[in-house]
Amino acid sequence: MYVRALIVVLIILNAGVALWWALQPAAVPPAAPSQPAGVARLELLPTPPTAAAPAVATVAPAAAPVPPPAAPAAQPAVAAVDNTPPPTPAATAAVTPAAVAASPPPAVAAPAERCTSLGPYAARAEADAALPALRGQASRTSVREDKDAGVSTFRVMLPNVGDRAAAQALVKRIAAAGIGDYYVIAQGEDNSIALGQYQSRERAERRQASLVSAGFPAQLVPSGTGQSRWWIDVRSSASVSSLQRSAGASRQRSLDCTALR
Repeated sequence: MYVRALIVVLIILNAGVALWWALQPAAVPPAAPSQPAGVARLELLPTPPTAAAPAVATVAPAAAPVPPPAAPAAQPAVAAVDNTPPPTPAATAAVTPAAVAASPPPAVAAPAERCTSLGPYAARAEADAALPALRGQASRTSVREDKDAGVSTFRVMLPNVGDRAAAQALVKRIAAAGIGDYYVIAQGEDNSIALGQYQSRERAERRQASLVSAGFPAQLVPSGTGQSRWWIDVRSSASVSSLQRSAGASRQRSLDCTALR
């Protein structure tokens, strides 16, 4: 019942809309803009139909008399052309291996040399015995004594400065120069002044040099077992492991080549 009524209503609405569209007045084109004074209006003319072109008989003109051929003008000299045929691929292939064989092989750069210290040896005789095994692999060898091998510390001192009064007077001069880290070692009538103890020789030497430049004749006194060790300094392009095996060394150290004498 409701569905039928809804269908009837929709039909009536559609019919009303269609009737409304049908009764709409025709659209009026917009009015042309006003033409400025003194300017003619541009109008399009109709295109006339294209007329078929009449067939015109083609009449061949009378043959004109042919003039006698003129004498050929002197031709310009033409450069000579090389008529040699280009080389065939087979010939090129035959020449290429010969050219490659004739070219010299590229130069191979030799491995760079480096310097190494091998050791340590307890005696000079042990280092000398290992030298023959290295001379075939190294361009230069040298046996060097390491006197600091058994040294544990380095002391900077002013030894034998005199009695206690002389030592105290010297201490006042050291303090006045702005130098610290000192103490008096009392040894009766022959005292000494300690000015630092170092585990590195380089630091001890710098301390000694600063004291000497200030006017105090400091000395470097190593302390320890005092047993030297021997090293073999080598300049070679061979591998370090190969040199170490040949020398029978337990250790190896990098070395600046400028220090190798």
